[in-house]
Amino acid sequence: MVIGMMAIEMAGAVYCPLSPEEPVRRLQSLVEETRSRLVVIHNLTRDKFNACVSTVLIDASMSTENMLNANELDRLSNVFLSGDNISYVIFTSGSTGTPKAIQVRHRNLTEAIRSQVELNTLSKSDTLLQMARCSFDVHVGDVIGTLIVGATLVMLHPDGHIDFEYLSQVLIDHQITYMEAVPTLLTSFFHYLEDNMCNSARRFLRSLCSGGEPIFPQLIKLLRRNVQTTCRIWNSYGPAEATINCTFHLLDCEDEQSTVPIGRLLPGYRCVVIDQFLEPVFLGQEGELVVGGIGVFAGYLGSDNLTKHALIDIDGELFYRTGDLVRLSSSGVLNFVGRKDYQIKLRGQRVELGEIERCLLESSPFVSSTAVVKYDDHHLVAYIQSNNIEENELAKYCRSHLPSYMVPSAFVVLKQFPLNANGKLDRKLLPKPSFSGLSTVNHLFQNHKPNLEPNSELEMRLHSLWCEALQSNHISTSDSIFTIGGHSLTLIHLYARYKKIFGFNTRHITIGQIFQHPTISDHAYLIKQALSAEQHQEECWPSLHIDQGQVSFAQERIFLDERIRFSSQGNRDVLSTKVVDLLTTYVVNDCRIWNVYGPAETTLASHYYLVDPTIQTKSIPLGRPLPNYPCLIFDEFLQPVPVGQQGELLIGGDGVFAGYLGREDLTQKALIEIDGQLFYRTGDLVRLDTDGNLHSIGRKDYQVKLRGQRIELGEIEQCLLSSSSHMSACAVIKWGDDHLVAYVQGSHVDEAQLHLYCHSHLPQFMIPSMFIVLDQFPLNSNGKLDRKRLPTPDFSSAYNRTADAPQSPLQKQVHALWCQILQRDSDQISTTASFFSIGGHSLLLMQLYHRYVTVFELDSNTLTIGQLFQHSTIMDHARFIQLALHSPKHGNESWVSLDLNE
Repeated sequence: MVIGMMAIEMAGAVYCPLSPEEPVRRLQSLVEETRSRLVVIHNLTRDKFNACVSTVLIDASMSTENMLNANELDRLSNVFLSGDNISYVIFTSGSTGTPKAIQVRHRNLTEAIRSQVELNTLSKSDTLLQMARCSFDVHVGDVIGTLIVGATLVMLHPDGHIDFEYLSQVLIDHQITYMEAVPTLLTSFFHYLEDNMCNSARRFLRSLCSGGEPIFPQLIKLLRRNVQTTCRIWNSYGPAEATINCTFHLLDCEDEQSTVPIGRLLPGYRCVVIDQFLEPVFLGQEGELVVGGIGVFAGYLGSDNLTKHALIDIDGELFYRTGDLVRLSSSGVLNFVGRKDYQIKLRGQRVELGEIERCLLESSPFVSSTAVVKYDDHHLVAYIQSNNIEENELAKYCRSHLPSYMVPSAFVVLKQFPLNANGKLDRKLLPKPSFSGLSTVNHLFQNHKPNLEPNSELEMRLHSLWCEALQSNHISTSDSIFTIGGHSLTLIHLYARYKKIFGFNTRHITIGQIFQHPTISDHAYLIKQALSAEQHQEECWPSLHIDQGQVSFAQERIFLDERIRFSSQGNRDVLSTKVVDLLTTYVVNDCRIWNVYGPAETTLASHYYLVDPTIQTKSIPLGRPLPNYPCLIFDEFLQPVPVGQQGELLIGGDGVFAGYLGREDLTQKALIEIDGQLFYRTGDLVRLDTDGNLHSIGRKDYQVKLRGQRIELGEIEQCLLSSSSHMSACAVIKWGDDHLVAYVQGSHVDEAQLHLYCHSHLPQFMIPSMFIVLDQFPLNSNGKLDRKRLPTPDFSSAYNRTADAPQSPLQKQVHALWCQILQRDSDQISTTASFFSIGGHSLLLMQLYHRYVTVFELDSNTLTIGQLFQHSTIMDHARFIQLALHSPKHGNESWVSLDLNE
């Protein structure tokens, strides 16, 4: 492949990759569209093209008798090329139903490689592992860019990128320093390394690059756990029309926001974010990204109309309209929002749903209408309106006309599409697909008839493994794993189980064969053949390539464990004492550890603190301000607070920024003038100790008012996280007007223990009324907490610390009043239960207070409503009533009891 690519480029021809995994008909149509004069093939792909196509067998061409002599080499090196000559053509999915051929010039490619080298993501000392398929334009940069730079290129054998045992050995044997892959693959591979403790495989990595899909903070944490601290992790972005990559973002351990930026532009690239009227948007506003500069392609081959729509002229320079919606931050970083049209990303591949819909319409005259949707981020589902069509026929047709990644996972045939009042398709009313019901099409081993039940001991063992992996007992031996809920990770795990249980040689069964033949019957046949085979590795290579086998859709694993407002272990806002312990353990003794604080609006850093590891403390201070950084701590009325009290931090001095570009309204809110000097309102809550050090408390934004008390939700969340090592995340929310509800994500977490821990570490008014333990937080399609799907708390079943019945006559009277106010049976209310944890709220407590005053003839000065709010159990109330009954009575000042300031 490498020799073929370089030979084509050096000969002045145009390189156009064709994937051997694509159907024969599609390959032939692509050859016709490019009007290719020559197709370079090898022994394993020679059957893909008919006699009408001119081919060169590269295996034969590389023999010694075909080597060029010196004169011929001189003539070859004299081929004249200009920067405007086309270097390569690569196909991507097209919205019209026809693949688009993207033409990239030589200067586009060379300048893109140069800009990447300038960023120092790749250098001549690197050893790069080529992971991308030839359908990705990234592979061009991997191969040609690596060789131009002078680095070392390592190629994998076919399907080697999903054979993790082989892949990890390659990283060790070749000491790989640079690796680039889509996030889905990186996630699977590094989980494999972590689970199998393959520490040597990641030892040499200097740079890890993720691209093709959005990257999530969970993956960053996974990578950080498994690579050296010196390894740099990059998030890259770039449509093929902009030549490989146009933006990069260097990730660090503090990248914990819900979405990771796609970064800043590479040298030589320009970008503008525009609205629907092609006008630039303000900073922070959503708009379409248009990219200009060195990488803008030459146009779509044979599609001038598409080229005109894709390219626009801005100030005499051509820009490519990406169709991607982004936001540009004030720091110049781009954040990806989504797609403008019906184009989607699936396993890093760009897919136009229109191309699949057109294929379905052409499949049969009985198909009158189609709609293809991306379902649950895992599947493509095709809805077909027809009276006379079989799902199996549709699947068979698609697999012979589309690449495997574009074949829908399920086909739903409807007699009539659901329409809305405007006569348009109502997608909300489309029925949910049943992936378990999809039949396997074109069983790959024709001598095996589909059976519902396993019919041999080997099939029974495999059936048991499948049932365990898929958590289902209703699996046919003829079902494709991809049609019954399986995905790529499932197959990879099954392959590892097969090797461990049956002990076959990986030369005899490859991961590629497992993917190509995805039924129990097929796997049993392969394992049986492998166990009895004594053949050479060369005889097994054809099985690594798709000849007539029809590959099912390989589902990707999507990370949904996205933290939104959850707090988690290792919160980035405050330096953890555990981090200090680790640093003092693993760094040299004379190394000084600094905790540094400073918002961007005050220029880099404004406070510092030299950590003393020998001093035991619960939290690390933010420290003292740097010279020329005066700071003030104000309350909500913009008045200074005393030492030790909580308030908002304001920072002034030389570092205060000039304002938000184009957002004067935000600037006015952020800056405040005090004694003729501008101060920035950080929104951070702090307190100043007697030593002059600032301590972080939390964010002003996360404060709530509950029953007259100001509560910092982050303080409760941190208390919960410290209560148990089994807890991975938590979210405390204000439910209604009078309740705090703690949602906890974790295993082996006991609600009773949580309540007891909070009761011993928090004031009464900060203890949540209910603790709800979930195995997994409900998340929406963007990976954010879906609050609508959080279970509704049932305060009637809330945990009671003890089931104590009232003992004294006074407690029994109070207990009876509680039962009346709360409308509960007497056995449902404990004397130690908080009023707010069993359905009570502030209005009911007000009613209860007036009942106390009336029934016990109390003076409002001797029993205040503030006492009842702060001490909210029957035992507490009985104690305060007892004290009030024995207190001397004063004049009638009942209105005082309405003051909730206490």
